[in-house]
Amino acid sequence: MWLQCSARIAALIVLVANPTHSTESNAEPENDIGTCALDGCDSTTSKLPMSPVPRADSNGYVIFCLCMGRFGNKAEHFLGALSWAKKINRTLVLPSWGTRTSSLRFDEWFKVSPLQEYHRVIVAEDFLQQLAPQVWPPEKRTGMCFTFKPDGNCNMKAGQPSSGFWTALGVNFAHELSYQVLHASSCVE
Repeated sequence: MWLQCSARIAALIVLVANPTHSTESNAEPENDIGTCALDGCDSTTSKLPMSPVPRADSNGYVIFCLCMGRFGNKAEHFLGALSWAKKINRTLVLPSWGTRTSSLRFDEWFKVSPLQEYHRVIVAEDFLQQLAPQVWPPEKRTGMCFTFKPDGNCNMKAGQPSSGFWTALGVNFAHELSYQVLHASSCVE
């Protein structure tokens, strides 16, 4: 049981962002009908608007590196993260889903609407573009990782596959924290 639990925890590199701890921003107010592409649009242009900017979740967010193992392992890690996000009542940031040679947005591989019926979720790229500047600004980004050693370092972007995962999303960390499970009963509810 302990090995199974610790392996699951070791594969999840988890970051938690809470908008109540964000700094003030000079960002434009939210637009309930959506925003347009970077070069702008109005009623005279033919560009389609992007999806509406979601409101920030005051409970916070969970974003994690879905970068270990093959499809089955990633599916198990994803389901564990979804369950955990629901239990701690935070929005799950849906990570890109990659293979050894490419990475695609979560919504290019899977339907998001059934997940939204279960719990609050947002696709990682949308979160990073629309909400992260206010709720998880670069200077406040803390990476957390599991380690077996009490004095272990996270090195969130050292080596593959985690470096490629975070780099593809454009995420850099200002701080890193490591944690460890002290004994097997830490995994039991």
